[in-house]
Amino acid sequence: MTPVIIVAIVFVFTLSIVRMGLAHEKEKMAIKYGRKESGGADRSMTTSELEDMIRRAVEEATGDMQERLAQMERRLARLAAADAPEGPLLDLDADYAPDLDRLPEEPPAAARASRRVH
Repeated sequence: MTPVIIVAIVFVFTLSIVRMGLAHEKEKMAIKYGRKESGGADRSMTTSELEDMIRRAVEEATGDMQERLAQMERRLARLAAADAPEGPLLDLDADYAPDLDRLPEEPPAAARASRRVH
């Protein structure tokens, strides 16, 4: 359920940004071609102002998600540290090869039987 909500938020946020950008371009074109008076200087917006506004909106929208992601990463690190074994995963000298010099000369009967050609 949570991924669906996150995807929906990101989708709506992206559409809002695109809509704001298109509205800004439309406003700019209207002023450029004289279809609208630029008397309200406080209403017009430069590209850098628009970028700053978009950047702030993105930071506000993703701030909670970034904090939750960092929280989940810390929790995962704690779980991984708790599940990690104390020593090396394999101690080859102790577990698998205590008597390497005393290996049998002849393979066991089961191994000889498997080598036969049928």
